[in-house]
Amino acid sequence: MYQLQVLQTEHWQRLLEFELDNQQWFEKWISPRPEGFYQRQIFLQNIKSLVRQSPDTDYAMYLYFDAQNILGRFNIINIDRKTAEIGYRLAERATGKGIATTGLQALMVEAKNRLKLQQLTARVTIDNIASQKVLLNNGFVRQQNTDNFILVNAVEIEVLHFNVQL
Repeated sequence: MYQLQVLQTEHWQRLLEFELDNQQWFEKWISPRPEGFYQRQIFLQNIKSLVRQSPDTDYAMYLYFDAQNILGRFNIINIDRKTAEIGYRLAERATGKGIATTGLQALMVEAKNRLKLQQLTARVTIDNIASQKVLLNNGFVRQQNTDNFILVNAVEIEVLHFNVQL
């Protein structure tokens, strides 16, 4: 039913649509994308660069699809031999349906089997209860608070840290 795919250049138009369709939704939770991010040529060049560099870098990017549409974007970043950090964003219309949970499950399998990772970490803002539940439902454990904050739309928000052994 759902499929996790490594980001490819040919995904760029659907990914741009996904980003534009959900821009306001995403900006409720994270800071806005930089100026020019959504311009077609700039977006395409960014995707080409990410795809070209991906095998030789410390990140891996994935898209989560239903039959036709991108439902989410999942990333593994800061890959360091056995550990990496995950992040994701889900289309607003896909929330509340267990899609983030199944997408993260698929990402964890990819992290363990293809990337040979042993531990994943995640950060989530204290007010993002849905993402905290997704992490907990996938076996992540909340770590001690570190008084860590991020700026989201010029507001300081506390960040919680989670990890899971694969």
